[in-house]
This record gives sequence, structure tokens and C-alpha cells, in this order.
Amino acid sequence: VLIVLAAVLAPWTAPADPYRSSMIRRLRPIGFPGYPLGADELGRDMLTRLIYGGRLSLFIGVVIWLMDFVFQLVLVSWLPKLFGG
Repeated sequence: VLIVLAAVLAPWTAPADPYRSSMIRRLRPIGFPGYPLGADELGRDMLTRLIYGGRLSLFIGVVIWLMDFVFQLVLVSWLPKLFGG
């Protein structure tokens, strides 16, 4: 539940901009002040990148679930009624 909330509220819960890079702060280790999960090779905050990545994964999962729901609704509910099944 907390992961879903963090992903949905990413613009407000993320500690930094996910696209801002800094070559001075690149490859910071885990636990470095201001970078709880460290920084990647472009100096981007890894915690922020994980939160925004979760947001994208959640969006893709919901879209696929909705597509499956509509597909099953048509195949299981409407088509058999249409053909007298």
C-alpha cells in the first residue's frame, strides 16, 4: 500500500527531480546525505528514480488490467448473449 501511495503521489513524495543530473554528485554511495539510496552515474537520485519508475509500472499494470477487463466483458458477457448462448 505504501509503495502504491508513493508511486501515485510521486511529484510530492520524491525528494528530487528525477531528470536533474549533476556530474559533480555522480556515483554517490548509499546513505550519502541528500541521497538515501545513492546516485547513479549521471548524478541522479536513485530513490527518486525508483519512485517514478514505480509510477510508470503501476500505470502500465492498470492499463493492462483495464484492457483485460473490457476484453473479458465482451467475450464472456456480450458475445454469448448476442449469439444466443
